[in-house]
Amino acid sequence: MSSKRNDLLNRLNGKVGPLPFFADLSYYYFSRKCLGKLPRQFEGINGEIAFYKQHDAGMYILESFPFPFHIHFTNNVKYEEKRDREGMFAVYQTEIGTLTSYQRFLEFSFAYTEHFIKCVEDLFIMAHIFESMRYSPNYAQVTEADEKVGDAGFLLAAAPICVAPVQKLLSRWAGVEKTVELFCDYPDEFTECVTRMENAQNDVISILAKCPLEIIAFPENLSSEVSGHFFTQHNMPYYKRVNEYLHSYGKRTAIHIDGTLKPCLSKLHNAGFDIAEAITPDPVGDLKPEDLRACAGPEIILWGGLPGSLFTSQFSEKEFCDYVVRMINLNDPKFILGVGDQVPPDTVEGRIRLVSQIIKRNR
Repeated sequence: MSSKRNDLLNRLNGKVGPLPFFADLSYYYFSRKCLGKLPRQFEGINGEIAFYKQHDAGMYILESFPFPFHIHFTNNVKYEEKRDREGMFAVYQTEIGTLTSYQRFLEFSFAYTEHFIKCVEDLFIMAHIFESMRYSPNYAQVTEADEKVGDAGFLLAAAPICVAPVQKLLSRWAGVEKTVELFCDYPDEFTECVTRMENAQNDVISILAKCPLEIIAFPENLSSEVSGHFFTQHNMPYYKRVNEYLHSYGKRTAIHIDGTLKPCLSKLHNAGFDIAEAITPDPVGDLKPEDLRACAGPEIILWGGLPGSLFTSQFSEKEFCDYVVRMINLNDPKFILGVGDQVPPDTVEGRIRLVSQIIKRNR
C-alpha cells in the first residue's frame, strides 16, 4: 500500500506511481479554530495530522510547524509586538532609529496598513536590523514534527519569510508602492541595502543546508506582475547563489509562487529551483493548465494546479470535478497536484477529500 510520503518521493525521483495530492490546509484549519468549529480531536500537532488524514490530503506544512532555526538580536536591537482588538503594532528599536508597522486583523488573516519602511533612511535601519540577527539551529522540533507526520506527508523546511530581500520589501517591510519608489529614486542606496541584507543571511542559509529535512521551501509569495523586473535584476543572482550552496548539501529547493506566473515561472529552473510550489492557473491565474509545462520548461517539478476558489460554492461540484480531471489528464510525470495557494476558510464540506477520490477513479 502506497503512502503519501512515498508517492511524493516517487514523483520527485522520476519514478512512475500514483499522482500525489498534497494540500496546504493551514488556513482552513486556522479558520475552524477561530470559529470554534474545530473538534477537540483535531487540536495540537497530533490533531492537525489527523485533520489532514480525515481529508485524505498529504501534508507538507503545519499551521503550527516550527522554523528550523531560532532568531535573536545583537547590537541592542529590540523587537516588540503589541496587540489590540483590531490588529498588531510592531516596533524595532535600534541605536540608529526605530521602525514601526501595523497589521489590521481581518476575519482569518491580516493586512498591513502601515509598513516598516517609509523613507530611504529606513532602508539602512532595516539593513542594520538584519545584520544584528543571529541564528541557531532548531532541528529537534523540526525532526520531531516530521517523525509524527510519518507516511501521512512530507514536511518542507521553511526558510525565512521571504528569502530574497526584495521579496521581503515587497510583501512585508515596505509594500509594492514604496519598494518601487525607493528602487527608482534611490537606486544606489536600494542596491547597497539589499546586498547587505543578502550577506546577513549567510548563517541562516548554512543552518538550512544542514537541516535534517530534504526540501527547503522559499516562502517568497512570488507574483510576476509585481516581481518581474526585480526578479531578473536582484532575485535571480541571489537565488542562484543560495540554491547552488543548498544543492551542494544534497538539498532540493522549492519556491512559493502563488500569484501570476508569466514570466517568472519560466525563470525558476535557471534560478536553481527544483520545485515551483502553489502554482495557480486560470481562472484565477494567468496561464491555462495546459500551458503550464511549456512556460515552466521540462525540468522543474510543478506543484499545485487547483485554484483555491474551486473549493468554494462559487463553483459547482461538477465544475470542481471536471477541473480536477483536467489536471489529472495533463499526464505530467513531474507534477504534484496541490492547491494554489491554500484551501480557503469557506471550502465546501467534502471537497478536499473528493480530490483523492477523483484521482483513484481516473488511474
